Amino acid sequence: MRHAHPYDEVAFDVFPVHDADPKTGLGMIGTLPLKTDLRSFCHDVRSACGAAFASFAGDAKKAVKKVAILTGSAGSTAACVTKNVADVLVTGELSYHHAIDAVERGIGVVAVGHAASERIFAPKFCEWLQTDMDLSKHPLELIPYTEFPEPWNVVVGSVRKKHLTKKKSKTR
Repeated sequence: MRHAHPYDEVAFDVFPVHDADPKTGLGMIGTLPLKTDLRSFCHDVRSACGAAFASFAGDAKKAVKKVAILTGSAGSTAACVTKNVADVLVTGELSYHHAIDAVERGIGVVAVGHAASERIFAPKFCEWLQTDMDLSKHPLELIPYTEFPEPWNVVVGSVRKKHLTKKKSKTR
């Protein structure tokens, strides 16, 4: 910096960087009281999140007992979920390649939409922040935002092929 601007008085702001506790991470891991199959679990998660839709990747009959949750977009963090950690990953969204990778590693995936996954996370995160010793020293009112808009519209039903194929021209 001084080399690029030798004529200026350089001001530096130094802030401590606090890494997240590697034992904690950004997600949650839990165990279901009873085993279920991936398809049924996907329906249950969709209902619990109040989501308009949900999808799953993996064998529909896969047994699910241990669950990992990464809200929003799991992205490359999905690779941290191994068979030793969980049977299924619940997330808002996951790219094609990350989903294929998870399934190939034996992990089922349930995606409920980014907004739906954030709606269930925000209130619990506020509760957790309110118990933080450092934050409790400050007069903060934490209000979870739960009005996450869902940008996706769901289309269900059969494909209307007449709109997808080119019209044949009449020849004589």
